Amino acid sequence: MLTPNVPVWFEIPTTDLDRAQRCYETLLDQPLSRTDFSGMPIAVFPYEKPGSSGALVEDARCRPSADGSVVYLRLDALDPVLTRAADAG
Repeated sequence: MLTPNVPVWFEIPTTDLDRAQRCYETLLDQPLSRTDFSGMPIAVFPYEKPGSSGALVEDARCRPSADGSVVYLRLDALDPVLTRAADAG
């Protein structure tokens, strides 16, 4: 049973799914699973069932913006992520 205050899904809009997927895979050092949801390409973040997850979404109806969603992703240590971010440009 899910706790009522635990998110079950999130979506991060992008205009370039390939680029966004490479970026998050590099930063998190984990692969995202590419799939199609109702004709919309998405890249799903890794998760273990019955846990929650989310996806990068490329859809003209949802555009990235400075006023967009805030999503917190678990990282065990920040320094390796910062190094991978610098390496990825």
